[in-house]
Amino acid sequence: YQLDINPYDEAVEAFELYLNRYPNAERKQDVYQYLVKVYTSTNNYEKALASLDKIPTKDIQLKTAYQIVAFNLGVKHFEAGNFPEAIKAFDLVKRYPVDPQVSAKAAFWTADAHYRTKNYDQAIADYKKVLTMPAVPELLQWEARYSIGYAYYDKAYQFDAQEKFEQKRVMLQKAIEEFRLFLQSGHTYKRKKADAAMLIADAYYVLKENEQAVKYYKEVIAYGEEKTDQAYYYLALTYGYMDNKNSDRISSLLEIINNYPNSKFLQLSIYELAETYKSNSDFDKALKYYKQIVFDYPSSIKVLDAKMNIGDIYYKKGEYAKSEQYYMEVLNTYGSDQKVCERVADGLKDLYIAMNKPEKIETLAQQYPCANITPDEQENLYYLPAVDIYFDSTKAITVRYNEAIPKFEKYLEKFPSGRYVNDVKNYLADCHYQLGNEALAVELYQETLGGPTTGFTETAALRVSKYMYNNERYAEAIPAYKKTEEITAVPADKYNAQLGLMRCYFLMEQWPESVVYAEKVLNSSLITSEHKIEAHYAYAFGSYNQKKYEDAKGSLSWLTKNTNTERGTEAQYALADAEYQLGRYVEADQEVDKLLKRKPAYNYWIAKALILRSRILMQLGDLFGAEQNLKSVIEHYPNQDDGILDEANELWEELMQLKNQEEEFGERTSPTIEIEEDGN
Repeated sequence: YQLDINPYDEAVEAFELYLNRYPNAERKQDVYQYLVKVYTSTNNYEKALASLDKIPTKDIQLKTAYQIVAFNLGVKHFEAGNFPEAIKAFDLVKRYPVDPQVSAKAAFWTADAHYRTKNYDQAIADYKKVLTMPAVPELLQWEARYSIGYAYYDKAYQFDAQEKFEQKRVMLQKAIEEFRLFLQSGHTYKRKKADAAMLIADAYYVLKENEQAVKYYKEVIAYGEEKTDQAYYYLALTYGYMDNKNSDRISSLLEIINNYPNSKFLQLSIYELAETYKSNSDFDKALKYYKQIVFDYPSSIKVLDAKMNIGDIYYKKGEYAKSEQYYMEVLNTYGSDQKVCERVADGLKDLYIAMNKPEKIETLAQQYPCANITPDEQENLYYLPAVDIYFDSTKAITVRYNEAIPKFEKYLEKFPSGRYVNDVKNYLADCHYQLGNEALAVELYQETLGGPTTGFTETAALRVSKYMYNNERYAEAIPAYKKTEEITAVPADKYNAQLGLMRCYFLMEQWPESVVYAEKVLNSSLITSEHKIEAHYAYAFGSYNQKKYEDAKGSLSWLTKNTNTERGTEAQYALADAEYQLGRYVEADQEVDKLLKRKPAYNYWIAKALILRSRILMQLGDLFGAEQNLKSVIEHYPNQDDGILDEANELWEELMQLKNQEEEFGERTSPTIEIEEDGN
């Protein structure tokens, strides 16, 4: 032991041999002391543990040595990246937990080994054990909290699939909670606190909790550590998802550009700043930073997008020659890439359409196969400019519609069976309708109604039905109203269609259909008081004119009670006539009485009622009373042209014939019936 340079190999064996031969020797304790010194100074931890395991009874010093050797073996495996063996060694520390701080460190390193092997659940469980162990150094507790946050954070990214986002969200929220607890600790390392704040901010960024993300990115910046430029960059990205934060986004990006010339986020920041200015339509500033990408980073993959955006900005500014220059630069440099070629070709097509130079598009297609114009694209050359003008809200309605009409007509001339024919006809119809050319609009809308149901059908039906009804073309209004009733999801439009159908059928004297739609109107929750009178009128007289007097009576009675207009008086007359037609002459006469007492009086219906009363009296055999009623009408009715006097005179002739017949036959006698005794 004293002479050997590497005493472990021989001295330990000698001491072990001594203990085996003389287990009760007086020098036994001295030997243990020598062994402890060897064990705690050696690097051959495996043999040291093997030797210690041979000693059946260990005092506190040997147990302490065992704990230290096991811990050192674990550290050795950990640093070599052999994490499974490290875990086994750290587990041996628990065999003799003499020093609680060594035990706590072993538990922490065990958790760290599980973390390194991405066994995050076990790592989290072990880190949490460290927090509950006795005599754990405060610094180790903070480190455990920090590491738990990392474990949750890294575990979250095991759930990258969209369908597992909820699990990812839960893990990120737990990571946030642990990192926030770490920030509240007394840990003095600003670098780690800045790192924790960055991870909190990144987690909130992923969870789209933008306000919180901004708060913690600003906290990272306040620490002033190495990730400050990164925090500014992601702070800017976060502002991009928030309303009214463009100025803050720009300020954050300028902070990197102006103060972090060596940042790996510098180029990205310049590009994002250009994108921001472009989205704000601040085209001059956007051009400045896109051009900075082109000139300062000529090998960057962003150069292609920068040049494309420069071409697009010049196009939007109306500087078509410069736009064409940049597009052609991209095409000449990257034209062999099919996707790039297609992108540039699309930009040039838009440019040439704006320049009204479709022939340049044909030339482009001849030179670059990627720009080949398909039949569909050729059709778009006529369709898209017309649609753009039609929807251009910057122009007055009359201007844009007058400009769009000839372009739509040109499309229809060029592509009578094109893909957009239905759309174009309806856009064209709308232009004419809005400009007051309703007849031209309706002609086009009728083509829509004659085809399959589309998104335009409902508007076409509404406008055609309104036009036809207003022009008293009721038969043509009916199909359009029916189409509206069939397809609309708007309750008011369905109700108005049913109201229109009721009116059309009534005016065309198609009584059964008018009754059907009157009933629908009456059952609608949208009915107004005015429409209610109209619907009862249609129902009553639709039924009345079909001689369905019993069906008519309900609505006729309602009209007599709920309106003092002429319609109410007409309904009162019809009610009396219905009773007459049903042979209920007394009831009919009572209804005539009600009419004659109505206020205001309407001469026409008073005369009609008196004529009806004459008919009733004739049926009841009171020819004298009938004669007096008719005589009153014939002598006093003022209007010679509305048919009343004709009707009265015609009934007078009929009445006179009846009177003459009675005079001719004389007084009638009643027949005598003989009654036999048996009652027969």
